[in-house]
Amino acid sequence: MTLNHRPFESQIALVTGASRGLGQAIVEQLDRMGAKKIYATARTLNDLQHLPKKVEPIELELTDSRSIRSCIEQTQDATLFINNAGILKRGSVIDRSVKDQRTEMEVNFFAPLMIIKELLNSRVFKRGGKIVLINSICAFAGMPGVGGYSASKSALHSLSQSLKPLIDSSQVTLSTVYPGPLDTQMNDGIEIPDITTCETAAAAICTAIANNQTMIFPDQKSTAVWETYKRDPLSVIEEFSNY
Repeated sequence: MTLNHRPFESQIALVTGASRGLGQAIVEQLDRMGAKKIYATARTLNDLQHLPKKVEPIELELTDSRSIRSCIEQTQDATLFINNAGILKRGSVIDRSVKDQRTEMEVNFFAPLMIIKELLNSRVFKRGGKIVLINSICAFAGMPGVGGYSASKSALHSLSQSLKPLIDSSQVTLSTVYPGPLDTQMNDGIEIPDITTCETAAAAICTAIANNQTMIFPDQKSTAVWETYKRDPLSVIEEFSNY
């Protein structure tokens, strides 16, 4: 059996939240795996200058519907959408303002929903597009210390479940990624033993996408959580209630 080391050579990717962390690592991994073209988004173009030369940078403000539409207009040839952009703010749902938590929901849930709706109207994407939603293990059980983030990721999880039956008869595929804690800016200042690097997670994610996996657990922690959740969801809920 011959392994294809360039499984994305026919793919034109759109990756949101690509300026650093997991998004940057995914862009670099797609480049190594032969992606035909990569669109990468961030809030400012200056944040994307360090990415590989083949990357086409796009400015995108996910709380602005006009900015989202402009992004889609510039990426009409995209065949692979990886929604990585997201925000996390610490604090309980009681302590933080509703306005603040609404922003998390806008970025983490409504923005990818709007992009997906726009892409599904694209003639190119409808012929065989791939949607990949980067979620989190806290989609399965809320963490009080990041309550607004947990709620937005649970909403994204439900979106993927609701969307999949609607596209199953089409040429579009849907995958959802549920990482555990990674060495991103979101986890700065927090001691997490044996934390997974973004580069390791990105390699696992891109390989799983190439293999058409629908639920992707790219690190040991997320794999362990999912295996426990399938057997005993209440134990995961109890464990996460301490965070």
